[in-house]
Amino acid sequence: MSVTSYDAYLRFNLQHRVTPLLLVVFVFPEDQTKWLRVDDDSTIFERSAWWINASSIPWTEGNTRSCMIKIPRAQRFDPSALRGPSFARRAWS
Repeated sequence: MSVTSYDAYLRFNLQHRVTPLLLVVFVFPEDQTKWLRVDDDSTIFERSAWWINASSIPWTEGNTRSCMIKIPRAQRFDPSALRGPSFARRAWS
């Protein structure tokens, strides 16, 4: 592997991953006390979350501060979606 900058290194690693790299975006309630509940058997996030395969995010050369990412509403991060066959297809593509 030969890369000329840190940006190129990151881009190379995103394109040559063995496992999918998921970006999960959570929408939390305004009341911070309701964001998260943790006990010995579970971790529960209130509200909703969506996911996208980070390798599918278009690379913008020279953009080091921000980028807009569009995540389809169908890609809700929940147990039924994660067990379905469409999750595996989208996570690996």
